[in-house]
Amino acid sequence: MYTIDEVTEMLDSLESVVRAEIESELIFTAHTNVLLINQILQQVETKDVSIGVDVFKLEDRYIYLRLLGFAKP
Repeated sequence: MYTIDEVTEMLDSLESVVRAEIESELIFTAHTNVLLINQILQQVETKDVSIGVDVFKLEDRYIYLRLLGFAKP
């Protein structure tokens, strides 16, 4: 059997590991997205095409929630 202090220490340790792993994955995902966007923009540049970004759509919560529903298995 474990004492309350031992369980608390194990859970605190696990929390630290999980937080660090999630942060690392989020940073990796963000960097991957930057690289992907960079590649797309470089390809568009070579085709002499003009593109625009609708910033309001990036902040649209409704679209975000629809994407969440789309991503669910």
